[in-house]
Amino acid sequence: FFFSALSKYLSEITQDEEDTTHLEPVAAALVSLLKTKQTEIKLYLACCLADIIRVFAPEAPYDDSVLQAVSYTHLTLPTICSV
Repeated sequence: FFFSALSKYLSEITQDEEDTTHLEPVAAALVSLLKTKQTEIKLYLACCLADIIRVFAPEAPYDDSVLQAVSYTHLTLPTICSV
């Protein structure tokens, strides 16, 4: 399953990685899935987005509007509550 493998891969990347340019297309693709209705994908998406933000910190790869859509109240809490 693609999202499972991606989640595992992203969780293993350290924040010390200097070149994150290879992750920019992944970060952009993940945002395009924010409106998915599938609970399992939303769970993996939340994990992947958290790792993307962690790896890119302190500079988020998203603007404020995307970060708001990714926020705890819009993605994580409803996903966890529906499981």
